[in-house]
Amino acid sequence: MASPTFSWQGNGDGTGCGIAWYDLYVGEALRKTVSGTTTSTTWNISSLGEGTHTWYWYVVARDTATNSTTSTSTFNISYDNAAPAVFNLTSPADNHCTRAASPVFSWENNGDGGCGIAQYHVVIDGDTKAVVSGSQTSTTINISGLAAGDHTWYVVAEDTATNTRQSTTSRTIKSDTTAPVAFALTSPADNYCTRAASPVFSWEGSSDGGCGIAQYHVVIDGDTKAVVSGSQTSTTINISGLAAGDHTWYVVAEDTATNTRQSTTSRTIKSDTTAPVAFDLTSPANNHCTNVASPTFSWQGNSDGSGCGIAWYYLVVDNVNTTTVSGIQTSTTFNLNPLGEGNHTWYVVAEDTATNTRQSTSNTLVFDVIEPNTTLTPHPDPTSDTTPTYSGHAADSTTWTAVSSQLFPE
Repeated sequence: MASPTFSWQGNGDGTGCGIAWYDLYVGEALRKTVSGTTTSTTWNISSLGEGTHTWYWYVVARDTATNSTTSTSTFNISYDNAAPAVFNLTSPADNHCTRAASPVFSWENNGDGGCGIAQYHVVIDGDTKAVVSGSQTSTTINISGLAAGDHTWYVVAEDTATNTRQSTTSRTIKSDTTAPVAFALTSPADNYCTRAASPVFSWEGSSDGGCGIAQYHVVIDGDTKAVVSGSQTSTTINISGLAAGDHTWYVVAEDTATNTRQSTTSRTIKSDTTAPVAFDLTSPANNHCTNVASPTFSWQGNSDGSGCGIAWYYLVVDNVNTTTVSGIQTSTTFNLNPLGEGNHTWYVVAEDTATNTRQSTSNTLVFDVIEPNTTLTPHPDPTSDTTPTYSGHAADSTTWTAVSSQLFPE
């Protein structure tokens, strides 16, 4: 304050002539004289020079007879027209987003080269929301009641001479107590079974009307197995290390204010890297010979142990996958004609829903649909043998003998 008010006690003059004047002295110099009926006055102290200065002051009372008395006390007065030292805000950072009901605001305390800091004014959206005493060692305060949305804040330091200094910057804080928008899982489907060492997990991208999505937490069996940045365009990740068996998974979206939203559903994924149980063929028997064009091939129904279950059986003939049937079937037919006569090797492959496979033993099937080409050995004609023996051979090299009691029919 450039023109402070100086005050003193009004004294009398006893039985004398009465007080005529009061003389104000500042720094050994008479600065102002006022009427004896006055007990205070102002004086512009800035005339003593700019900056921070300290002087003592006193008052001399003079009566009409020119007798004088100096005040019993002298006081010091400091003139300080310099603003507090430059300082800045420390936290929260600019554009910080929070869900706290009472966020913490902090700033530097760089002191005052003059009279000292009296108080700090915390200003939010143009209004002083808190006043912190300059005598406190901490320049931190919690402020509640912030409405949702953006708020601009800064701090004003005020010294005991009422000089002020605003923090070098102002900052924005955003209040957000709303969870991200609901979202769902996309793949794998519920109860999906896989043998992949690192299966892919996908979900819908959430959005956030407040501070924006910070990250997604992929939770498997109650533990966060991966964190995906909310700034990524893809909401997909590969996760390895799943033990065999069932696992429950879901995703949690978290915004930059730490509000969270869990996916609308959770799902189960089953890890299965074990082949189906061993099994064998049942019919036709190994090396069976048939002229049936579409014979029935049968095998033992096997299980998948603790795995995902049998999905398919593949009938393989001569190393070609000829037929695929459901995992609940244990037989099928196949037309051998296109393969032609001869030996054909066949086996069955069982596949579970995780695509693990198990092959059966293999059998040989002989396919024969051509009649034998027989040749008779000529016999003397005429003959007196009443029990002739006829002999010959077939095209498949099978030797046979026929005996008849009659040469030719009548």
